[in-house]
Amino acid sequence: MISIIIRSKDEADRLRLCIASLIGQLEGHELIVVNDGSTDHTDSVINEAMAWAKISVIKHKSPLGRSAASNAGVSIAKGDLLLFLDGDVLAAPNLLELHRQFHEKSPNTFARGENRHLRCTRTLLNPELGTPFPNLGEYVKSRSPLEMENLKITLNQIHHDFGSIESRSGLSIYLGIQPQILFNLEVSAIVNSPNCSVLWAAASGHNSSVTRERFIAVHGFDNGIDINEQRELALKLSNKGIKMGYVNGAKTYHMIHQSTWRNPLVMPAWEARFLSLHPQKAVALLNIFWGTLADAKKLPPEFRIQNLLELEAASINQRRLNYDEARNLLGLESLGVNFWLSGIR
Repeated sequence: MISIIIRSKDEADRLRLCIASLIGQLEGHELIVVNDGSTDHTDSVINEAMAWAKISVIKHKSPLGRSAASNAGVSIAKGDLLLFLDGDVLAAPNLLELHRQFHEKSPNTFARGENRHLRCTRTLLNPELGTPFPNLGEYVKSRSPLEMENLKITLNQIHHDFGSIESRSGLSIYLGIQPQILFNLEVSAIVNSPNCSVLWAAASGHNSSVTRERFIAVHGFDNGIDINEQRELALKLSNKGIKMGYVNGAKTYHMIHQSTWRNPLVMPAWEARFLSLHPQKAVALLNIFWGTLADAKKLPPEFRIQNLLELEAASINQRRLNYDEARNLLGLESLGVNFWLSGIR
């Protein structure tokens, strides 16, 4: 049995569509929704969805964050396999079955599927009704009724015409930094370089699955990290011999919105916590990797990291470079030359 854990905060109208996309796949599985301190009508959406399917609900009075919400979901999960989703994504009609089949053949993995995005929802508060965000009234006035209609994601499309949703999607993965390039680099490394020591850096924030036993063995997500928490989990799993896996064709579709994406290059709290738990060069090099993808011209050629194999090589640091020079150019804190020249990877 798969325990599907949806983490959601203040995205009620997207959550309704997310749950609807799972309804036809739930036989033999369980659905857990964690309402992480929402102040909108998320409660009403969940209550309505309970008429469609059996749902276990955890409600936090105030937001605890993605990691704590995920861990709360796992605490009541009964399935032997966990699948993590966000409340603003749609599940492809065969998502659960593909994850189940993959783990049946490769149980010793932390697996991710294919992440896609729907730009058509960016301006919509309610993608089903086509209601725009309140500050975008002028945008609506400049668009024809047909254009606005074509932005919608409806229950009818989810249940009867999913191809119309797929056709509007594009390949993407957060961080938001060259998302399609990053996705291709990560998946290429998982598929073609299975022995790369830094594949944990290719973990996905949603559409990811792992057995409950292995998740619990590493104490789950770290509650002190809410950006890149999946990579910290993946690193702990890799230390236990769990490999990264890619579930080909297992697609989710992020219904993007106008709020800004969480940029790890300018939100350093995650890195400080991550490094305190895992004081490794590869962790401190992640921002240089993403900084290279964002704007390689900011960095001298010797410091650029363009893929995960180069990340692995940089973590070995046979060239004995002081990567603080690159970190300073990206506005990041120096870690000291001893950190970079030590034998610890």
